[in-house]
Amino acid sequence: MAKQKFYDLTEIYKENANYTILVGERANGKSYSVKENALYIAYHKKDPITKEPISDYMFAYVRRWDLELKGNAIEGYFSDFIQDADGTRKIYQITNGDYSTISVYQRKIYFANVDEEGKIIRGPVIGYPFALTQITHYKSLSYPQIGRMIFEEFITDQGYLPNNEPKRLMDLVSTIFRRRFGRVFLVGNTINRACPYFNEWFPDNKVLKMKPGDIRIYNMHTEEVDEEGNPIVVKIAIERCENSGNNSKMFFGSSAKMITRGEWDQEDQPHLPEPEKNYKTVHLMFIEDTGLCYMLQLLQDKTGNYLIYVKPHTTDIKDREKTRIITDQFSLNLFHSHRFLTDLYKYDTIILTLLVNDKIVYSDNLTGTEFKRLLKERGYFK
Repeated sequence: MAKQKFYDLTEIYKENANYTILVGERANGKSYSVKENALYIAYHKKDPITKEPISDYMFAYVRRWDLELKGNAIEGYFSDFIQDADGTRKIYQITNGDYSTISVYQRKIYFANVDEEGKIIRGPVIGYPFALTQITHYKSLSYPQIGRMIFEEFITDQGYLPNNEPKRLMDLVSTIFRRRFGRVFLVGNTINRACPYFNEWFPDNKVLKMKPGDIRIYNMHTEEVDEEGNPIVVKIAIERCENSGNNSKMFFGSSAKMITRGEWDQEDQPHLPEPEKNYKTVHLMFIEDTGLCYMLQLLQDKTGNYLIYVKPHTTDIKDREKTRIITDQFSLNLFHSHRFLTDLYKYDTIILTLLVNDKIVYSDNLTGTEFKRLLKERGYFK
């Protein structure tokens, strides 16, 4: 049996990027490595690689919803550092025996100990929790000792915050770092490729094709200059973390591929009953959303029955100005809209009826899984 190999942050950390994005299978050590980095700096106040002193040694722990930041939830996030399954007490090791646990009190995160009577004895503050839904509450505050942010589970299949979630994160970054350099770590499992961060930051969509072990660097040129007049460039490093060799016997079916191999989560979907050549293509339309594009073919079989065949579309749409497109982008073109327009377009009515009655097949399971999530999350049918 191959030994399980856990993720190591070291290589991508050396890139010294403003934003470091880690994507991969569950339980492969992504979060563990990021936490270890943050706790080491919080205690030693120096870089774990260069050993240079760090004055902004605290961290921000970021989640989407405020409910995810209850004290016991945050303490639970660090539970594997209090004592893991092998009995290792990582906090005790990192702090040279000074502290053994994490305590959360009045929206501050502390190193702490537990005395013989079970009472929590708090040490220094090492971090603060932040929720993206509460961004307006933080804008007037100052956090000069925070030098890094950890945003956990930035990829979700439960829906993102409305009105441009990546902008909310940028607002929080601005609040915490002001004009200082900071490091933001975004950690996510391979749950759903329809992620607004991918669409906003990587419009070329190449990150969706990364293989386990790949690292890509993006230098985002801004229109601003620093104090010396040099152009400001924001550096983003993204890694599709290598699989850990998880050989657990507890997972099976299509979901196991995401959990144990880091593949994008997918469920079994219906496919064409016959070869595509046996159908007549009656109409083509496209749906663009969150950086992904799907081609919907209205097909008719030899008996006259209709069905929809959905494929991913990865190239430019030909004759775009005269093509029916449902898109999340603003457009004055009458053929382009944010939802189906059954009162204007005949084929919208037919396709919508087929969608509602589940007369739809897919080119592959991943396309079907993500397309169904998209239909569930968006108001196309209103």
